[in-house]
Amino acid sequence: MAEKPTFNKLNRDKMLPEVSLSQLQTAFDAINEAVCLLDMNGKILRCNKAMESLLKKSSGEIIGGICWELIHGTDKPVKDCPIVRMKKTLRRETLVLKVDDKWLNVTVDPVIDEKGNLAGAVHIISDITQHKKTEQALRESEAKYSSFVEHTGTATAIIEEDSTISMANTKLADLIGYSIKEIQGKMKWTDFIAEEDIERMKGYHVKRREHEGLTPNSYEFLGIDKQRNIKNILLSIGVIPGTKRSVASLIDITHIKQIEASLQESERRLKKAIEGNPIPTFIIDDNHTITHWNKACEILTGFSASEVVGTKKQWSAFYSEERPVMADFIAEGATEEEMAERYKHIVYNKSVLIEGAYEGENFYPDLGEKGK
Repeated sequence: MAEKPTFNKLNRDKMLPEVSLSQLQTAFDAINEAVCLLDMNGKILRCNKAMESLLKKSSGEIIGGICWELIHGTDKPVKDCPIVRMKKTLRRETLVLKVDDKWLNVTVDPVIDEKGNLAGAVHIISDITQHKKTEQALRESEAKYSSFVEHTGTATAIIEEDSTISMANTKLADLIGYSIKEIQGKMKWTDFIAEEDIERMKGYHVKRREHEGLTPNSYEFLGIDKQRNIKNILLSIGVIPGTKRSVASLIDITHIKQIEASLQESERRLKKAIEGNPIPTFIIDDNHTITHWNKACEILTGFSASEVVGTKKQWSAFYSEERPVMADFIAEGATEEEMAERYKHIVYNKSVLIEGAYEGENFYPDLGEKGK
């Protein structure tokens, strides 16, 4: 039985989503916040221009690197790392931390496949240095409040106990489509919240003033601007010490949500194409972990996808003892000379269809009852 390449170039175009990678990258680069996509081990798979600017590195230097090594210079996740927490909770986790002279708001969203399994993560870093300076200055005069709020890097508002927005900056006005004169002292924050989120956020508003620890200080909601456009908003909020007022920072994450949806649709299409392939096919990632194992592969090997997906047991279908299969060598980028040395006892050759791919024939006595 010949081991087949894990990814056939002739089928690849059918597996890609309708949106091209270049279009996806263009949308990615349009996001102001530093965004990257991570695999299960914290390896960066894709990043945008803002991430290059934040890290002062090119995408070529960033992609393939480990998140905490690039951002913190450590060989393991930092304390309270949101990536580690997200893997446990399977929901958005955030962390505000200081790196050198910058305050960063770090958010990690899980990417969940159709079976509800964690497939990776979307990592967002917002530079909130100016916003932190604003928070630290709010014990000061009202004039200083206004100056800091206006020049903070994100949409910012000061909210009174009765829900009135007493102060707003230009970025908030741009976000919700109203002028500052229309907002300050006249609008309540509930005026631009989608109906399905109002009651939840009203509850937070009250509880936050009773005891701030009773409510989350960062969460998402659906916002509505003056033109009745629905937007996905990430809110960071806290009570100003010694007052009943709160300061809120809002970030439009609509584009990020669209990218997440596109990635999930891409995964769905890939899975559907693989499942419909009559040729027994499995896929491993760069860490040699099985990500896909189609029905034809189940029938051939007798191993169900649920038994092997997420493991490194591709060898178990072909050998009685653990050892690499050809897919493992290819994933490692083995040279032609290395392949020749590893497979000198069987019939194999380079693929005439796919660059860097190999085909081989061998008898596998442990495959099935009598071998194949």
